[in-house]
Amino acid sequence: MEHKNYKARVTLLVFIFVVGYAVIVGRILFIQIFQKDFFEELAKNQYQTTVTITPPRGLIFDRNWQQIALNQDVPSFFILPHKLKNSKRTKSFLQKEYPDVYQRLIKDSSKKFLWL
Repeated sequence: MEHKNYKARVTLLVFIFVVGYAVIVGRILFIQIFQKDFFEELAKNQYQTTVTITPPRGLIFDRNWQQIALNQDVPSFFILPHKLKNSKRTKSFLQKEYPDVYQRLIKDSSKKFLWL
């Protein structure tokens, strides 16, 4: 009787391992085959990035190795005079804060582009 009980336990244990293995293999196949696109996109978003690095301009020297151009970051602004919506207010601001720019704007008012 004990021998028969032992066979039933071993058979049950083997059956549980086979079913567990089949569930794991089935889940792995489901993930790798049916959800492949989802996980590929997830991996791309997690590991692929685009970083744009702008290198500084090289120094410019003359033939005697004297530096003739330097790199200096400065703010640069422009206006499009023909597209100004509040022209009087802008001209008043320029006249008060940047008189030289205002003079250039008045000098040639037909310009379509003006550096400040």
